[in-house]
Amino acid sequence: MKLHLPLFAILATVTLAGCHSASAAQVAAEQMDAEIPAQEFSVTYKDHGAFRGQGTSCTTLQFSDDAFLEKIQEKGVWRPLPLDEDTQNLVYGVYDSDYLGTPLTDEEGMPLIPEIENGYYMINESKEHMDDTSNAFLMHTQDVSVSIYDADNRILYHCALDK
Repeated sequence: MKLHLPLFAILATVTLAGCHSASAAQVAAEQMDAEIPAQEFSVTYKDHGAFRGQGTSCTTLQFSDDAFLEKIQEKGVWRPLPLDEDTQNLVYGVYDSDYLGTPLTDEEGMPLIPEIENGYYMINESKEHMDDTSNAFLMHTQDVSVSIYDADNRILYHCALDK
């Protein structure tokens, strides 16, 4: 009987982890208003902020083919990299005489999205879809999501700020 309990715990953990990855991809798809094809792996970062329902989440999805890239190119709301200045500041922080930071970092202050040279990006304010990214850095006080697709590595980074 004692042997069955650890085995059950391992199976339950693996099952729940698989469910969490699927739901993270579904949440990203809903926030981007896009279909996400099957992916090879999913990694999710989540902090919970000061209050329930607040915080930062970032989902990383690896694709095995260019099906998602083709959808991005067809959709017309994704912009080719490089990021515009405001989105660059939102994702990687502001460098003035001092580093002023960014809300899209992990516990150690490292950016959740690596520098990407070839790909596409989209920014979306949850209350209404934006046609441009003006004042994107100031939007860290509101609910906003940023999606960046790395075309060279077929990786989608989707981060959301819930304030």
